[in-house]
Amino acid sequence: MEKALIISLISEQTIPNIQFMKWYWNEHISLQSDLLFLSTEEMEKKEKSKLIIDTLDYVEYPYDSYGLITVNENSISDMNANLSNAFNSDLNELDKVVLNMTGGTKIMSLAAYLYFKKIDNLEIYYQPFNKDLIQLYPIEKTMKSATISLTEALLANGFSAEETGEELKD
Repeated sequence: MEKALIISLISEQTIPNIQFMKWYWNEHISLQSDLLFLSTEEMEKKEKSKLIIDTLDYVEYPYDSYGLITVNENSISDMNANLSNAFNSDLNELDKVVLNMTGGTKIMSLAAYLYFKKIDNLEIYYQPFNKDLIQLYPIEKTMKSATISLTEALLANGFSAEETGEELKD
């Protein structure tokens, strides 16, 4: 069975990361995956990675494991050093490395691109705000992004919620 490492840049907005993972899962239903979040101290004080994982657990997203690397959002060299320390093995040995550059800062996106571009089995995605998902590499194409429920949106933003099955009307 194929296995992917899905790398997501974390920022204030959690919903684009959840949308991407739901989309990727729906497109690659039999693919096993490990998740890696590249985040900052500020985002982790706000528990952004935890909110994403809690929401993915709620939707029963089938990941095997997840990890977190905290980086300086304004330093390419810091991010490069942290990534080099994290990856002892050859990333080309994985079936797929998937980079979701939707979150994070511009510097984080640039640093992630520079670090991972040498990988043979790389896919890169980006979702502009309120737009469709774009695969940037290895080929450029646009896809309809996944939708999320109100409950998922609330969980992703730190609220507690549960679906009751009741229909409410004005």
